[in-house]
Amino acid sequence: MAVALATEALGRWLEALNAPQDRAVVLAAVSDDVVVLRHGNYDSRGEVVEQFEGGEQVVEWFSRCPPRIRFELVSGPRAGDADQWIARYAIMVDDFRGGGELRFRIDEQPRIVWLEHVPDELAERYRLID
Repeated sequence: MAVALATEALGRWLEALNAPQDRAVVLAAVSDDVVVLRHGNYDSRGEVVEQFEGGEQVVEWFSRCPPRIRFELVSGPRAGDADQWIARYAIMVDDFRGGGELRFRIDEQPRIVWLEHVPDELAERYRLID
């Protein structure tokens, strides 16, 4: 049952990532008091470079994404520490291909209440994206 709820919440998150300009879809994926931590790359690898608190800040973050961006689930979710879930994702936009890990917690809805976005190390040619 818990895996099914985590899978449903992750599905909503991926739907929102693939419709970054759709405010209603983004807000449906997260709790009102969601916290999202975005890790950096290159010199800031392993560090939180942005923190978003509340659904409206997540909407603002997603609004920076190009509409042609696409995310896919690579694996997961699998249980992590305590009530945390872990999944791997792939991202595609134009000639860029990347991926990373999502560490997240959910509520009973199920929606994301806390998420840590940890991208894989990027090739040097993408440095301007960070």
